[in-house]
Amino acid sequence: MKIKTYNHTTTMFIIRQAFITICLVLSINLFSQGIGIGTSLPSGSAALDISSTDKGILVPRMTTTQRNMIESPAMGLLVFDNTTSTFWFYNSQDWTELKTRWVRNGNHIYNTNTGNVGIGVTDPAVRHEVLGTIRSLRPGSTPDGSYISMSSSGNDPGMSIARGNGSGAELRRWDMKIGVDRSFRVKDFTAGLDRLHIDIDGRVAFGSSLPAFAASLEVQSTTRGFLPPRMTDEERDAITSPAEGLMIWCNNCGAYGEAQVYNGLYWTNLNGTPPAGLEIGDNYQGGKVAYIYQPGDPGYIAGEIHGLIATESDLIDGEWGCYETDLPGAMGMALGTGNQNTIDIITGCNEPGIAAKLCYDLVLGGYTDWFLPSQDELSKLYDNRLAIGGLLESYYTTSSEYTYQWNYIKYFTTGDNFYAPKYFEQNIRPIRYF
Repeated sequence: MKIKTYNHTTTMFIIRQAFITICLVLSINLFSQGIGIGTSLPSGSAALDISSTDKGILVPRMTTTQRNMIESPAMGLLVFDNTTSTFWFYNSQDWTELKTRWVRNGNHIYNTNTGNVGIGVTDPAVRHEVLGTIRSLRPGSTPDGSYISMSSSGNDPGMSIARGNGSGAELRRWDMKIGVDRSFRVKDFTAGLDRLHIDIDGRVAFGSSLPAFAASLEVQSTTRGFLPPRMTDEERDAITSPAEGLMIWCNNCGAYGEAQVYNGLYWTNLNGTPPAGLEIGDNYQGGKVAYIYQPGDPGYIAGEIHGLIATESDLIDGEWGCYETDLPGAMGMALGTGNQNTIDIITGCNEPGIAAKLCYDLVLGGYTDWFLPSQDELSKLYDNRLAIGGLLESYYTTSSEYTYQWNYIKYFTTGDNFYAPKYFEQNIRPIRYF
């Protein structure tokens, strides 16, 4: 019988292979039907359990082109794509990238994706869409009852803001809701009271759940009033282009102040009368306040303010007109006679371009009732010429006739009264009553 011999190299190879085989056999847990590498007790739920503290697992590496050339990839097949430097798995239909869009920056996390984020919705239409209620607690380990809650579902989507007591209970809560009728409401939930309501037509109610149909703005209260802006008359007059209906409280007008409204032309009291505190030189009703009636004057009414308004500048010079024609109705001299004088002049004298006609036809500041002042009315303008402004040191004509050839004039350098021929051209300053 022949005995087979082995050399030293062959003997060592056989011994090494036998050792590897023994190690593999010993690491197989026949009872759990799993394979363990680096562990003698593989997990019962794992077909392959690899344990290591200094090495990882290396899956096949390939390019995108190579990955896409794999024939009939099995569902769950995993590879590392060298082209994208990311893991990919096959989901039975196509390859899916195992790459998170969320990136850490210290304690922060952010999303580099250019798409939208959805919570409870699979096809978010905006950058962040949440289906259901959002509740945000204040920072800290224990909620204190303070939060912001947003709801996008139901008939009244909106937001709630609550303040807590530090122990998890609400102290005060406000709700902001959008109703099915597209109205917007703010409610003090704790008190059970509506504080603001804006309906689809733009009507607004404060302290009410619904504004009155005929009201654009309704304020309801049984304990408080409405407080308009408060200012001095100088601050009021500095308002640029006041709107018609603008209302303020003038705190230095009259003895105690008063509510005033702009009527589109000038400021008045709420009842339409001139405001208290009106002074000579104030801008009012198309011109400057030239004189305020005093007790004993024609036109004075106790408790009311009336007087003369003068234009802020002169008209073109003009003659009195109708020389050598007697107009007896135009001889009024006193306060309150200038308007009638003017009517009598244009009725009895049809010459064009005369002083009375120029004043009568004037439309200024929305007013058409201007006239040529009488002698006493023109004297009031002279007395207050500095406050009125724009009056020249020259001769001004009056509507008061002296004779069929002459009319009264006033010299604004000295204040003296004269009369001149009706055909002389003089300065003209129209006035009106208020």
